[in-house]
Amino acid sequence: MTTAHRVVSVIAGLTMAATSGLALADYPDRPITVLVPFNAGGTTDLVVRTLEPALERELGAEIVIRNVTGAAGTIAAAEAMQADADGYTLFFTPKGPVTIQPLLRPLPYQSDDFLPVAEVSVTTYATVVGQDSEFNSFEELVTYAQENPGNLRLASTGIGTMPHLAVVALSHMVGLDIKHIPYKASGEVTKAIMGGELDGTTEMSYVAEQFDLKVLSCWGQERCDGYPDVPTMKELGYDVVLENWLGFVAPQGVPEEYVTKFAESVGVALQDESVMTALENQKVTPAFLAGEAFQEVYENDAAANLELLSSAGMSVGQ
Repeated sequence: MTTAHRVVSVIAGLTMAATSGLALADYPDRPITVLVPFNAGGTTDLVVRTLEPALERELGAEIVIRNVTGAAGTIAAAEAMQADADGYTLFFTPKGPVTIQPLLRPLPYQSDDFLPVAEVSVTTYATVVGQDSEFNSFEELVTYAQENPGNLRLASTGIGTMPHLAVVALSHMVGLDIKHIPYKASGEVTKAIMGGELDGTTEMSYVAEQFDLKVLSCWGQERCDGYPDVPTMKELGYDVVLENWLGFVAPQGVPEEYVTKFAESVGVALQDESVMTALENQKVTPAFLAGEAFQEVYENDAAANLELLSSAGMSVGQ
């Protein structure tokens, strides 16, 4: 997506958000804490810290970022949900901790305990294999899996992660018998693929470019940036989309005016030239949504994840 297209997307989102009402003049009047569920230096942390200076200028208040790690992001999510609904504690997160993890195990919160505030970016995933792989198309990978049940080795970075959802989708929606191998980190997966220990994985599309991996299919609504000749899963006949957003959510009950003020400020911060340049260097695609638009994305994700995991017999339900 070009920078111009990103700006258009942000402006469209801002127009939508502005219709929800004017923010109260006294918000914020003290620092706002933003909880991040993963370590400093990771993608989630880098994106919110990139936004931080521009967001502080727009809000006129300090942003205090706290990394609360562990348990696949659910420790931070639980703390965020239990915070006062006063607009001074928000949670910056990918979809996993709030729309996937509550489906996999009993937690002190559910997805609807959070109020979607502002989507910041969307990342597309792709099916990737090593450059020396015998597979040159997704169809070849499927044929191999069909002819050799249980032999196709696909990795994830743990139960409930986006790569794991891809394995579940391939197993239960496409009908493949796959050997799922969970790793602790994406770097370990990439190393194993390049070393021939794995057949492949589903990974963020820009990782394929970084490590010169072969891309067989794109799991987004559109074809992956940089891979115009690689078809989407839908184009291949599979009704499945796998994209991951990063965004701000808050505990239910935060005043609507505060939510609107914060969301509008995020939209303006995303238009800052230095922010856009930094995100582009991080291979992050800005995609601003707020109000009903982000609410719809959030609810649709939760419903789709429930359907997928239930079909695999993995959901504890909601």
